Amino acid sequence: MSSTNSKEIGPGQQSSVITDERTLKTSGKRKERESEERRVDLKYMKTENTESNGDSVARIMQPTENLRREEVLRLILQSLHEMGLSDSAAALEKESGVVLQDPSVVRLCEGIMSGEWTQVQSLLNEVSFSSRNNKIKAERLVHVQIYLEHLESKRTIEALTVLRGKLAAESTQSELQWLSSLVICNTPEELRTQSRWDGATGMSRQAVVDDIKLHLSPEVSLPPSRLESLLHQALEKQFDSCLYHTSPNRDVSLYTNHHCGSEQLPTKCIAILEAHKDEVWYVRFSNNGRYVASASKDSTVIIWDTSLLDDLKVMKERRRTLNGHVGGVTFIAWSPDDTKILTCSMDRFVKLWNTSDGNCLQTVMRHTEPVTACAWLPDGRHFLSGGEDKTIFLSDVDGNLIRVWEEKTRINGLTVSSDGQRLVVLCGERKIHIISDPLSKSWDDTFVKPERYT
Repeated sequence: MSSTNSKEIGPGQQSSVITDERTLKTSGKRKERESEERRVDLKYMKTENTESNGDSVARIMQPTENLRREEVLRLILQSLHEMGLSDSAAALEKESGVVLQDPSVVRLCEGIMSGEWTQVQSLLNEVSFSSRNNKIKAERLVHVQIYLEHLESKRTIEALTVLRGKLAAESTQSELQWLSSLVICNTPEELRTQSRWDGATGMSRQAVVDDIKLHLSPEVSLPPSRLESLLHQALEKQFDSCLYHTSPNRDVSLYTNHHCGSEQLPTKCIAILEAHKDEVWYVRFSNNGRYVASASKDSTVIIWDTSLLDDLKVMKERRRTLNGHVGGVTFIAWSPDDTKILTCSMDRFVKLWNTSDGNCLQTVMRHTEPVTACAWLPDGRHFLSGGEDKTIFLSDVDGNLIRVWEEKTRINGLTVSSDGQRLVVLCGERKIHIISDPLSKSWDDTFVKPERYT
């Protein structure tokens, strides 16, 4: 029998060792699972049963929670300052350890306000800008302020040094010419008038501070009213997501999530207005929402006062009927101030009415076929009409013809942008024509066809 240093293990001992090994493996796996669970719990801290508008929601804290905490605190600090609650903002900064602006930005703003321009130009290299181009813009703002303050104090040589050494490279040719022209100003008052600048002791330095903040990186200086902007975006998102949204935005509260029910939409008939003797072809509310005009095949237009809906008998008695057309009325357009109304008819006429007494003010007899559409320009003095004769007329309230457009097919609809710069024409050729600046006087001196997009 050979002699060895190994120790023999009996059958019973071997079973014990195997059991111990299995126990160790099981225990190790359990510890690994517990450790993993602890890591998951630390990474995602869940707060259950948080009430929000009556719904139970779970709020998950992401690993970036510390970053979000600092951002939220800075937004609150900015809002407190903007609301004039500086003491509250200072207390919050002290308690949270979070400051609204980076110290370098604070020094930069203080330097500008005190006119320490050497220090300011040095600090411009320390603060963080959102882009290289924005840094150049900020430097120019400072150099223009320095230049103007030198001129105001009659330090012409120093001003010209800034103009030639700094502004010449930062300004366009026209900007440089304008800045150079200020050198000949004889008095500080003339300088301030010509440059539209209120001087070193006015608000000009504060304006420079405000403008520079717009170019800084948001990590060191927040954009103005940032929290208000975010709240506005959140509300707009809720409005866009609301299927039945019709209420004015001013009635919406920040305390709850916005939601409109189907009851916001008209679903119940509350009145039947009966006065026309034939088919009703068109209805339109006045701009103030009080009156509604109905146009009929019976050649009449009726103006109804909807404030009398509670008493239909009185409403019918006080209706105003516009008689004058000899063909069915196809279209209606209220003037911007609701004092006049245009009516288009199958009789080829466009009539202008006074809405207060129902008198006809003008009758436009230019179309050779039924008139299908009309529209007012924002000035309330000019209007357009289009018809099956493929022609659009621009007229004024005195009945004068201003100009004419000829299309290739019948006119189905007209509308004008709120600023009067665009006329949109719906034609029978399956296209939408957009005519630029229909009131432009330059058209009176040229035969060039109007600018058009299809």
